[in-house]
Formats: sequence, C-alpha cells, structure tokens
Amino acid sequence: MDTIVYIDGYNLFYGRLQNTSFKWLDVFKLFQSIARIQDPSSNIIHIKYFTAPVKSNFASRGRASEAAQKTYHRALKQLYSPKLEIIEGYHTVEKGHPPRYNEPIDKDDRVYIWKFEEKQTDVNIALAMYKDARDANISQQILVTSDSDLVPALN
Repeated sequence: MDTIVYIDGYNLFYGRLQNTSFKWLDVFKLFQSIARIQDPSSNIIHIKYFTAPVKSNFASRGRASEAAQKTYHRALKQLYSPKLEIIEGYHTVEKGHPPRYNEPIDKDDRVYIWKFEEKQTDVNIALAMYKDARDANISQQILVTSDSDLVPALN
C-alpha cells in the first residue's frame, strides 16, 4: 500500500522531541515501522516534512539551534533523497500588546511582547494532502501533527 507521510516538523520538534534524546529522530524509519504495524503491505514512498527555519535571535540556543536544524535537515535529505522533501514556511515577528495574566482579566493592564508565529505550514500541508489525494497513485496518507487546525483536511 503506497503511502505518503506529511509531518508538521515544527510541531513534532517543539511538541514532542525538544528536551528529549530523540531530537535526531529518523522519521523515515519510525513511520515506515508504524505504518507496517498497522498494515504489513504499507510502503512509504515519500515523506513531506513541513517546517520553518529557526530564527536564531528567538531560539533558546541562538545560532546553535539554527545550525542544528540545518544539520538535521541535511542528514535527512542525505539519507532519504529523493523520498524525503522539506517544505519551508516562515516566521513572522510582530510587537504585541496583550493583557497581563491576571484572574480575573484586567483588559487595561497590558504588557508589550514579541509575537512570534510560524506561517504557511498548515496551509501547505492541507494543500499537499489534497493534491496528492487527487493526483498521486497512493492508497494511504499519514498526517503527523497535534495541530487541530488540520482536522478539516482529514474529512
């Protein structure tokens, strides 16, 4: 059963792998193994890994975080090219002015913050899944995320 895996890489790293010993996870081997447990005829023909480049001035480890991400992506491409594709979005950084955390909320007690958001990942995943469902000769799609924004893509 030919399968394509769609990974929300930023979500996977910050939601599950950060602060663990699994930062250098071999996503191809992991998801091939999981898919074959579900159905022994499963065959991962492609992994689409969606992420955004680390912004070193916002990362906890600065340039080391940026370098580690680049090295990880190079390693995945080296091991699994052309079966693995990395699709990048981007980050926006804007000044925000939300209410300070208080109970009950005081809308007049506000603080200035940097609002840091990843952009395009969810849309890119949903569009890729749609296009592949329409055009690719596959039997199965696997979505790896904990982001509820992608639930409509599964319907």
